[in-house]
Amino acid sequence: MTKDTIRLQALAEITGRPREAIRNIQKSGDAPWNDADDFGDAGQRRYTGRHALALVIAEVLAAQGVSVTVIGETVRAHSLALDKFLDEIENSMPCTPRFVLAMSNAIEDPFTGINWEPVALYGAGTLDEVQSTILDGLKRVGQVQKSGNGDFEYRCVAGPSISLASIPEAYRLLRARAKAAGYVVDGRSIFKISDSEEAAE
Repeated sequence: MTKDTIRLQALAEITGRPREAIRNIQKSGDAPWNDADDFGDAGQRRYTGRHALALVIAEVLAAQGVSVTVIGETVRAHSLALDKFLDEIENSMPCTPRFVLAMSNAIEDPFTGINWEPVALYGAGTLDEVQSTILDGLKRVGQVQKSGNGDFEYRCVAGPSISLASIPEAYRLLRARAKAAGYVVDGRSIFKISDSEEAAE
């Protein structure tokens, strides 16, 4: 059951993320996957290609200035997009261009001033969905929304602020890093190169 998974040290080697950095985002609740769903109370965690891919996507978003907390929330919200991409890989299907979108608009609050409000994309991360979400963010600038009792107004004054990660490109980068570290990533499965060579014999 665990032959196609890896432990934390190998995950760090493949993704280029220090072990402590991965542990820290898990402890703080900012991991780009749902810890409770993926591991439960497991003492020895085993990681898949999906976890490794999520870490590379997180790295791409971090390089664009997205905070650790927003990255965790954003990648978790794109769970469907990651799963659809990995399903295509594992079923030898043509890969649809899919993206992880971290986007926010600046909202003027009468009490706290201007705050950046995240915009969630929960779909399959397709180009059409991303373009539509960005266009909606652009159209929102200048619009006013009243509070529930109508006493206050919240105005969208700027944005959208956009950071994007291509899932296929992150996967390509992951596979290259894994190969350099002596592993093969095939969808959700990860093998040591020596193990995969033995299986082929």
